Amino acid sequence: MNTSRRSLLFGGLLDGLREARRNAGAPSAGPLRPPGAAPLAEYIELCRDCTSCVTACEPGIIKLHRAPDNPGHPLWDKAVVDVSQRSCQLCADFPCIAACPSGALSADRSPAIGTARVTDSCLTRQHMYCELCRDSCPGDVDALRFGALGRLEIDEAACVGCGECVLRCPLSPAGLRVVVRHAANR
Repeated sequence: MNTSRRSLLFGGLLDGLREARRNAGAPSAGPLRPPGAAPLAEYIELCRDCTSCVTACEPGIIKLHRAPDNPGHPLWDKAVVDVSQRSCQLCADFPCIAACPSGALSADRSPAIGTARVTDSCLTRQHMYCELCRDSCPGDVDALRFGALGRLEIDEAACVGCGECVLRCPLSPAGLRVVVRHAANR
């Protein structure tokens, strides 16, 4: 094997291993649960597929999970949040939580539905200036900041995963995504 072929093979292998290590334990981009959702196993058990929270959600982002490519998913036919077209407004009185008869959603739990993640396609990762996402972050949340070299950073403790930043991003696909939190309470 000549040197260029060897470096191509092993260089690509090393790049793949680095990427896998960087993503190990990374949050999932899977279905987001509504505000106030119980931890996953409990949520799956408690959610009765009644659609009360779906009906109560004024922005219309809570839907029953029916991904045609994955009918065996544990959240199949459970209420999930889709922030691909509209963001979660984190309504003051959380009508989705109030409508839940089973306890799958509760005002005693965090309203956070996920957390934003910056992708490599973000303009600030390309050394370009952009503030659209930061300016869209709800004022009482203020989870987006600029760090070293003007790169966008997410304050994960403050981010609630509403998705407004993703919708405001001028890129397609967006330079951010909302992912499931893997904290003990989510």
